Amino acid sequence: MKLICKNCGTPIPARNVNIQTMTAACEVCDAVFPFTREELLTDTGKRRKIAPPEDCVVTENENGVTLDFNNRRNWASLEWIAFFLCLIGVIPMPLGGIMLFGTSDSFLGLIGLLLLAVGFLSAYALLVFLAGRTRLTLDADALTRSYHPFYWPPTRIPRSEIDSLTLDAVEGFADYRDLKAITPDGKRHRINYFQAHHAEFVKRRLEQYLDPVDPESASLTDVDLSQARLSDDGEIILPEAVDMPLRSERQDG
Repeated sequence: MKLICKNCGTPIPARNVNIQTMTAACEVCDAVFPFTREELLTDTGKRRKIAPPEDCVVTENENGVTLDFNNRRNWASLEWIAFFLCLIGVIPMPLGGIMLFGTSDSFLGLIGLLLLAVGFLSAYALLVFLAGRTRLTLDADALTRSYHPFYWPPTRIPRSEIDSLTLDAVEGFADYRDLKAITPDGKRHRINYFQAHHAEFVKRRLEQYLDPVDPESASLTDVDLSQARLSDDGEIILPEAVDMPLRSERQDG
């Protein structure tokens, strides 16, 4: 289990956790906060509420959750991608048409066909970017990323292969995070890019169904926190828990 910053939701590394004083410090937002025994046992901690992404539709059921969001709003500050796709793909299409249909040279015709193919693919990607939506569906079997109403190859990660979720920084884009699923053997599978505040919201909603916590479980164990220790990756390792009788059982005895 790992501590989570109560201010920004960032995982706290081992070097910033003091078990003796039960305090922790966040390197991202510089917050210093105490944590409790219950937060260690439940691995949830108190987190600030994060508003859902604009134009994000969340649908929950007994087996999981579906998050459906607008691509353009999620990638709001990356609209230059649309210009880039247009520049390299869509604009050369007329030239490709002239080379394919306006000449008898087979080599020029082949180049024209290639330009048209690249142009149509770029135009389609542009359409998905500007008018499409991304859907993340977590059910009993898998986590699936798909797109609609325009088709794009989906990504499917079996639920049995998801050990945890993580947010990685995106090089060159400080406002974005790369949401990934970590498998039991340590491999990472990309789920989707998100704006940083959207990414934390999506991660938390998925985690609610990936690893549900019984809120009463912490009250049924007795752990000596003085024997707790930290692993190199920031994992808080507690000594073996001892089952304690429920209050009603102690009174009956």
